[in-house]
Amino acid sequence: MQLAVLPHAGDWRAGGLLDAAERYRHGLHATPGTGPLDAPAAARLGPAVDGAVLTSVRRRDGELEVRLVAQPPEATTAPVREPFTSACRADLLGRPGEAVAVDDGTARLSLRPWEIATLRLA
Repeated sequence: MQLAVLPHAGDWRAGGLLDAAERYRHGLHATPGTGPLDAPAAARLGPAVDGAVLTSVRRRDGELEVRLVAQPPEATTAPVREPFTSACRADLLGRPGEAVAVDDGTARLSLRPWEIATLRLA
């Protein structure tokens, strides 16, 4: 068992506790890519997310499936940016649900505090 201590001033959010926990929780997992080496950087990096933590990205039935966790204790909106034209929420088994509006390759996902959400992008 390992234990870490993070001294900080203020509450846990001001101290960056969740960011530190994410950084030190596990080692880096990597897998070889199969895309062309001269692909644009944006195509190699995957979706960009603000306002939530991206916990999973995978291909499923020809679509990109991303799982997000809202970590602030208040409702938030998480913009997900990737070159896609449609998006929908999915349940934890990946079954498509309600559509999410996409504007110029960005879907804005409304999340409740601590909500886990899955989004399918096409």
